[in-house]
Amino acid sequence: MSDLIELLREMTDDGSAARGDAVVFERAAAAARPLRRRRRARRAIAGATALAVVVATVVFVVGGNHSSSNNVRVEITSPPATVPPLSAAAVRAGHWGLIPQAPVPGDGVPVWTGRELIEWGGEIGGPGTMTDTGAAYDPATNSWRVLPSAPISARADNAAVWTGREMLVWGGDTSDAGAKTNDGAAYNPTTNRWRRLPSAPLPPQANTVAVWTGSRVLLLDNGDARAAAYEPSTNRWTAISAPALPRHTDVRWTQAVALGTSGKALAWLDWENFVHTGPNSYGGTSGAALVDYDAGRNQWRALPVANGVTDPHEAIWTGSNVLVRGDDRTCLTCTGPPARE
Repeated sequence: MSDLIELLREMTDDGSAARGDAVVFERAAAAARPLRRRRRARRAIAGATALAVVVATVVFVVGGNHSSSNNVRVEITSPPATVPPLSAAAVRAGHWGLIPQAPVPGDGVPVWTGRELIEWGGEIGGPGTMTDTGAAYDPATNSWRVLPSAPISARADNAAVWTGREMLVWGGDTSDAGAKTNDGAAYNPTTNRWRRLPSAPLPPQANTVAVWTGSRVLLLDNGDARAAAYEPSTNRWTAISAPALPRHTDVRWTQAVALGTSGKALAWLDWENFVHTGPNSYGGTSGAALVDYDAGRNQWRALPVANGVTDPHEAIWTGSNVLVRGDDRTCLTCTGPPARE
C-alpha cells in the first residue's frame, strides 16, 4: 500500500493525475508489475511444495489424439479440516498429510527430482535477510536432509531448474535494497556435491523465467527479450537472439513451459509501446506475444496467443497438451475475489 501511495504522490507532483484515468491506470500497472512478479514467485513456491505432497490428487485426463474433440478434465481434492501425519502409503494413495518442518529456514524456490523435493536459499526473518542453506524432502521416508554448503552467496527469488541429474540455481536478490546477482551453481543429489556455473551472458536479475528443455536450461531475461541457454554436457552458455517482434519500448518475458524433453519450449512476452503525444500526454498500446523455441536450431517462431489468456500465471505440459491458467487481472480497487483470465 505504501508503494501505491508514493506512486499517487509522484503523479500528483508531475501532473499525471490531472491527465485522466487512463494515464493513472497505465502508470500504476507498470509500477505494480515488478511487485506482481515477486508475488508470482512466492505463489509458485507454495504451489510446488503442495504438489510434492498431493501430486496423486491432481489428475489431468487428455484424449489420445489431437482432434478438436479432445477432453481435458481436472480433478483437485481439498485437504480435510484435520490433517493427519504423512506416511509414504498415504502419498501413494493420494491422501493429504502433514510433513515435518524443514531443518533450515527460508522459502527457497523448489524443484522436484522424481524422488525428492529440493529447495535452497530464500528470505528469512525480516525483509532483506537472505539465506544460503537448503534441504531435501523424501516422501518415501517422510524425512528431510540438509544440503551441503553452496559455493554461491545467499539469495532469494532465484531461478531453479531440475535437469534430470542436477538442480541448477541462478541469479536472484541478494538484498531487498535492489542488489542482484547473475552467478549460479549446480547441486547433484547423487554425489551430494555442488559445482559453480560459469558466467552467464545475462545481467544480474531476480525472478528469471527458466525451463529445462531436455538438453539445455533456457533462461529468459526478466528485463527485456534477451535469453541464454546453458548446456550441462559442455558446461557452456550460449546467448540467444531476441525473437523477431515489432519494435516496442518495453518487452519482457513472463512465462515459459518446456514440451517435455523434446528440446522445445513455449514462452510468453509482455510488450508495451507508449510514446509522448504532447507536452503533457502520451498514448500507445500494449499486449502479449507467444513464441516457441527449438533448442536444436536455436531459433524462435511466433505463434498466435491463446484466446482469453494473454497473461499466463502458470503453464503445464501434460505430455500431449499445454494447460494454461491466467493471472489475476490488474486493478487499483478490487471488490470480492480477484478477476482471473
